[in-house]
Amino acid sequence: MDLANIKVLKRLLTDIVGIDGVADDPSTLDYYSVDALDRIRAFGASHLLETLPQLVVRPSTTEHVAAIVELAIKSSIPIVPYAAGT
Repeated sequence: MDLANIKVLKRLLTDIVGIDGVADDPSTLDYYSVDALDRIRAFGASHLLETLPQLVVRPSTTEHVAAIVELAIKSSIPIVPYAAGT
């Protein structure tokens, strides 16, 4: 996704979860790009371990989650869930 579309997406997501619920700073993107999964346990998807997310969205309600999923479906944007990182 190009930078202009990322900015539009960030604005739309911010409308859903608020300014504190969307992050695009490098340290946050790096933090959320890994978990306890290592190359051996990646089962053929280890190349994805090198990919940073373009945005991190932290919903705080089920309504936020539903609205994010609806936006992602309408926009054909993939969602990668992240829980405790283990």
